[in-house]
Amino acid sequence: IVVVPNPSTARHIESALRGAGATVARWPGGAAETMSGHTVVGGRGAVWAPAPHLAAIVVLDEHDEALQNESSPTWHARELAIERARRCGVPCILVSPMPSLEARRAAETRGSRSVVSTARRRAGWARLVVVDRREDDPRTGMFSPRFVADARRARESGETVLCILNRVGRARLLACARCGTVAECEACGASVRS
Repeated sequence: IVVVPNPSTARHIESALRGAGATVARWPGGAAETMSGHTVVGGRGAVWAPAPHLAAIVVLDEHDEALQNESSPTWHARELAIERARRCGVPCILVSPMPSLEARRAAETRGSRSVVSTARRRAGWARLVVVDRREDDPRTGMFSPRFVADARRARESGETVLCILNRVGRARLLACARCGTVAECEACGASVRS
């Protein structure tokens, strides 16, 4: 069973599985196929699909609010998937770019070995450096010396560099070209901009 938060994702997953040669039943509507062992793909209701040969339950984007039923009493597809998988003795795979606290708690309480270490999670992502230039001397230029050194080092090693320069408007600080002192408002002490 593959549970997804929205119909467009269900169609995409269904198409990809069919393209890979899997037999797929769309839920709801494919009740006969679900009974004959097809892979079930659907929204939150798919967690209830009959599957006599259940091998695993996958919940994509388990953090998504669309997986929670809003009627009373309320239920969440992730919680039902975890419990159904436990009772059937099959794996429950929760997929999310930002796992919910409930998913992390479920993984920890069940002794899951699939919780990925922080080092491994970060291995696929680029290094992120945030440089706060509020206290820098304005005469040093648009880019900090640290950024310039890191960019040169990255370029020499063939890496890609992305710089996001967060500037408000187009105003420039009024600073003395000689000593770098920033002009301040006499009333409030804020930096004066041109």
